[in-house]
Amino acid sequence: MDEKVTIKSSGHFIFLTALLLLVAGFTWAENASEAQWLQLKELQGISSGVSGSSTATYIFFDPNCPYSAKLNKSGLRLPGVDLRQAMWIPVAYIRPSSEGKAAAFLRSGKYEAIIKNYQSFNYATYEGSIAGVTPTAEESLALDKSRVLWSLMSSSPATPMIIYKEKSGAIKVQLGLPNTQIDGLEQSMGVYNQ
Repeated sequence: MDEKVTIKSSGHFIFLTALLLLVAGFTWAENASEAQWLQLKELQGISSGVSGSSTATYIFFDPNCPYSAKLNKSGLRLPGVDLRQAMWIPVAYIRPSSEGKAAAFLRSGKYEAIIKNYQSFNYATYEGSIAGVTPTAEESLALDKSRVLWSLMSSSPATPMIIYKEKSGAIKVQLGLPNTQIDGLEQSMGVYNQ
């Protein structure tokens, strides 16, 4: 008897593909254009920086992503900048609850909500701790715009997706972040040890 296995949504397919690559220990950096960099500035996200400071790093994340949780906890540092000065842009694709949680982040606008979500992250069920909300039309539109650009930024979108400018000015897109790859990411970003 032949049985067919179908994947019910493209979100599940993307997540499973990313998960397989991450479990295998793969991360990679792709190039991004200046036009994409400018489009990032138009997206709604949560700044982890001081009001009025410029954003040097953009991070697409899912509230229920275990690797986004690990990134948030890692304290990854960049030269003169750290994760506390990044723009965190929610995309919702891992679990059905991701959409409401992502909307809750947009509504809150506070980086502390991201920290709290990941401090109590449930790695067994892939669930962040923030309570979801019913997205408003404006929040749904903001999330849709973020998902579209996120999907165009890489040939294989995943979370976390970190977009940054190298010292040379080249714009890079770094995908995924298993624990063993933090050092490699820090080196590619020109990070120094403190």
